[in-house]
Amino acid sequence: MSDSVDAGAGADAGIVAVPIVDSGWNVDFGPIADTVPPDTGSSVDSAAEEPTEFSFANLSEVVIAWFLQVDWLGDLGIDMPNPPTLPYLLVTQIPGGTDNRVTARGLVSLDLFANDLGVAITLGRRMHARMLALRNQVVAVGGWPVPIGEIKTLQLPGYSPYSDDPLLMHRVVASYEVRSDWDAQPL
Repeated sequence: MSDSVDAGAGADAGIVAVPIVDSGWNVDFGPIADTVPPDTGSSVDSAAEEPTEFSFANLSEVVIAWFLQVDWLGDLGIDMPNPPTLPYLLVTQIPGGTDNRVTARGLVSLDLFANDLGVAITLGRRMHARMLALRNQVVAVGGWPVPIGEIKTLQLPGYSPYSDDPLLMHRVVASYEVRSDWDAQPL
């Protein structure tokens, strides 16, 4: 389901309406979610030892929300069921990235599983094109808009054997850096 952000009076200031993709996923941002929107900050108030603001949205959930719109996947998630419905996209936020309180950069690894080598390679190309199309989009996760800026390919999609028996499952792996500029958005 897609809506758009209304630029309103800010249209003269160069604010552009962008599509929002609603994932339908509900993310619990905690007790202050009704009063403070999430941002890219990740600081902790040292006196209270409680988070004072929100971290960059869970990147795995953003990517899953983005891929829920495609019809060529059997299933996707952050954990792979046994057995998975193929083709299956495993989304993993990997350690690394930066957050300078204006721009958050997170890293994500995508593992696409299929029961045929040709299907895995073909869908790996679709997966890569879909990831690159995330550039300059806004994805809604749990009702919150998450603006995505640049997408940087860290590892091009490539075949990676998954098990000792290649007749069972084939895997294509890729990794990306995803930038979000929540704080840089105009008020």
